[in-house]
Amino acid sequence: MAITLGAFWSSLSVVIGTAPFRQGSAVVGMFGFAGAAGALAAPMFGALADSSGPLHAVRIDCTLLIASFATLIVASPSLWTIGICAVVFDLGVMAALVSHPPDQAWTRARSCLNGMLMTGAEYGMALGPALGGTALQIHGRDGLWPVGVLAGIVPLIISFLDRFKGDTHG
Repeated sequence: MAITLGAFWSSLSVVIGTAPFRQGSAVVGMFGFAGAAGALAAPMFGALADSSGPLHAVRIDCTLLIASFATLIVASPSLWTIGICAVVFDLGVMAALVSHPPDQAWTRARSCLNGMLMTGAEYGMALGPALGGTALQIHGRDGLWPVGVLAGIVPLIISFLDRFKGDTHG
């Protein structure tokens, strides 16, 4: 899911700077406020993961991600649509990060587990610009959005194939 962060945010200036928007860096910079929404909602998603388990939270996160990028595929291009979808998908990605706290039995391994989680996220964020940039170069803006949809579908499918150990809520 971190692929979407890299794909979207690294390509946003190209999308906003070209037709039909033709906006500069000030408008692109304003989208940073959309990204902050994910951080503000993190406590809510953490509570959801605590009450219903990480599997349920991950599925909701994937659904938010898929819905936002699918909306960008079918909606007419507008800055408002991109902004709202940025808020929604960023909520999904940030929520996925906070929905994976180590189990209490793993307290001694917490640093190692968090390190592994963030390493995986960083690899995703590094892969995202490569995939998103390639899609953008070949197919334009309309090629970028399916990258986000696929980045949400893959973990959603995996969540139904594999049950998290100790998750009794799935």
